Amino acid sequence: MVVVGVNQGGLKGGDTVEILEQFVGQTGVTFPIGVDVNQTFERYAANEDGISPFPLDVIIGKDGNIEYLAREFHPDEMTAVIDRLLQ
Repeated sequence: MVVVGVNQGGLKGGDTVEILEQFVGQTGVTFPIGVDVNQTFERYAANEDGISPFPLDVIIGKDGNIEYLAREFHPDEMTAVIDRLLQ
């Protein structure tokens, strides 16, 4: 299993590498975080109104198919999907 974060530029745009490094330092996350410099991720994350609430949780299976997608954090649901995929 690989965990990757994607920073889409911040809610209002303008996030910098320095801001991202500060976030990592404050939260202590240990997984890699990519920066979407072209903000292409937002077109996949936005809802029907064009609003892009974050975080967006996505679990992709070994076959490349999306197995889980949620706009809110539901750890029990995520754990169940991950457990199933790791069996």
